[in-house]
Amino acid sequence: MENPPLSGNTPTRRAVLVINCGSSSVKFALIDADSEQPLITGLVECLGSTDAALVWKRDSVKITKALPDANLVESFSEVIAVLPKEVEVLAIGHRVVHGG
Repeated sequence: MENPPLSGNTPTRRAVLVINCGSSSVKFALIDADSEQPLITGLVECLGSTDAALVWKRDSVKITKALPDANLVESFSEVIAVLPKEVEVLAIGHRVVHGG
């Protein structure tokens, strides 16, 4: 499910994308650069399993999309697809956890 732009193709807001990658999950938040409030938050859980799913919340609406057997790359494509198109991403912060 893709979020269409609210006002044409021109970005109307600026934000920072924050990503936290673990061995079986990806958490993310898109934070408005001016208000410092989350525009969208979510996670992909159970990566690599038949139970893998993307769950996100935008405008107080929670949506779940099944992603059976999705890997990290596939899950990132799905995360990018749900980000609001009216937002210009100014920076990306990330944390990657390695097992061991």
